[in-house]
Order: sequence, then C-alpha cells, then structure tokens
Amino acid sequence: MNKVIISVDAGGSSTRTAIIDYEKNILDVFKTGSGSPAVLNDEHLAFANIDEGLEKAYKKVKPELIVMGVSGIESVADREKYVDYFQNKYNAKVLIENDAVIAVYSIVTDKYNEGILVLSGTGSAVMGIKDTKTRLIGGWGHILTEVGSAFTTVRDFFKSLILNYELGKELTDLGKEFFKRYNLNRMEDIKLCVYPKTKKDIAKYASFITEFADKGNPDAIALLKQGARDLARDVKNAYKALNLSSDAVIGFRGGFVANAPILREELILILSENGYNPRVVKGDENPLYGGYYLAKRKGLIC
Repeated sequence: MNKVIISVDAGGSSTRTAIIDYEKNILDVFKTGSGSPAVLNDEHLAFANIDEGLEKAYKKVKPELIVMGVSGIESVADREKYVDYFQNKYNAKVLIENDAVIAVYSIVTDKYNEGILVLSGTGSAVMGIKDTKTRLIGGWGHILTEVGSAFTTVRDFFKSLILNYELGKELTDLGKEFFKRYNLNRMEDIKLCVYPKTKKDIAKYASFITEFADKGNPDAIALLKQGARDLARDVKNAYKALNLSSDAVIGFRGGFVANAPILREELILILSENGYNPRVVKGDENPLYGGYYLAKRKGLIC
C-alpha cells in the first residue's frame, strides 16, 4: 500500500477518522462519537472516542503520521499526555491541534498563503492563517466568549423568550411555534430543554431556528443576523492580528453555518461594509483534508 497519514476531525457532534495517501486520496473513513472534551465535559471519553476511530484505521494501515484536529482541546490541561499515549500505541508521530487549525488548512489548501476560517457548528471559532502562522479568535468556549454557533443561537433565542415573559409580553410567533413543536406548556418548561442536557443536545434546537428563518420569520432571521455580526467582529480581529492583506480568502466549515445561508450572506455583507473583501472559497470541502495539507506545508510528507 502507498504511504498514508491518518487525519482526525474530532468535533462536538462526532469524530471522523480518515486514511489518506500521499496523493491525497481518502481511502477510508470511520465515524465515532464526539471527540470534543469541551462539549462532553469529559476528556477521557472524548479521547476514547478518538481512539476508537484510530483503532479501526490501524487495523487497515500502519501510518507514520497522525494529525488530529480536536474541538475544545484547550480545555485539556496536559495535551502532551495524549500525544505520548497515541505515539506509543501506534508507533507514529502525532500532532494534536484545535480542530479550527485543521479546518483552516482545508480552506487555503496549497493554493493560498492567507486565509480565514469561520467555523460554526455546535460551537464556533474563527481561525486566521498567514503562511504557516495561525491565530485563533474566539474558541474560548460557550461559557466565555462563543458567538454565532448553533448553541449560542439557541441560548439567545431562549433568553429572548424569558425576557419577554418577565416583561409581561406574549410569546412571539416563533416562540409559539417552538412550544407547539416541542410540546411545552408553560415558560418554565424551557428549563427542560436545557437542564441537564449537554451542549450538543441544546445545539440541536438550532435546526428549528434555521427552518423558520428560511420561511421568513423575522425573529429567526434576526437571531442569525446577530450571529453574523458577532462572527464578523471576530473575523476583523483575525485580519488585524495577522495583518492580512487583500489577498486573504475566507471559507466556512461546520454544520450550522452550512445550513444557515442568511448567516453567511450577512457576515460577508458586514465585512464588505467595513472595507474587508475576502474572496469566498470552498477549498477542499472535507475538513479531513486539512490534516493532509498541514502535514504537507510543514514538510512532514512529500
């Protein structure tokens, strides 16, 4: 078999582990549970899910390099412990990065030297890159600074319902539809949608908001546009942090932003109004290719 690497995309919803040869062909992909320590609030479970995918891949190939993009890796106090564990177990060089690092390489591929990734799924982050220097903006987690994600959009929706209730106002049309869809009878039932659910479970309600935004509901549209404004601020900060030029490109990754065209379009409009005009590119739409391009740019594969 040709030489291969293993590329891992460990997100808040699931983990995908790919075998990729040096000619950039994906030979196989294995899907396991969430590999995000932040989303699961359990680093051991997150890395067990990652290891499950690696074991499946290792039955087929013996790679020299494993590149992991792990959502919420910053919540792990001792990352090197896991690097050592996987290197010893699989006898391969192991890199563990934030999943946004891997994803931004799938945007710039081997064509562009400057770019920005807007990652918006269960969680969110903005990652800028200039040559091989990267800068993460946001990505501090939903308790601190997260904006424009599926989770924060749902949270903001619930907060708006609660505020209206406390002000003595009636449910909005969007609120009425939500109560009907999920069989809620009183405002206190909102708590059942949050406690003791995981971040991943709460984020699933975002599909309701994107559905009604597509139908033209003004409150749903406003929630997505607010997320766009917040993410646009982070994109502008990435521009400044890396001193990006007009050659910079921008791309999107994550299930939430993929299903929310209003969010994407509003973000690009806001950037344009503020003098930023990055070219929107798709790159290699499968973020698993990011591990391949990172390895290639760093000279780890030929």
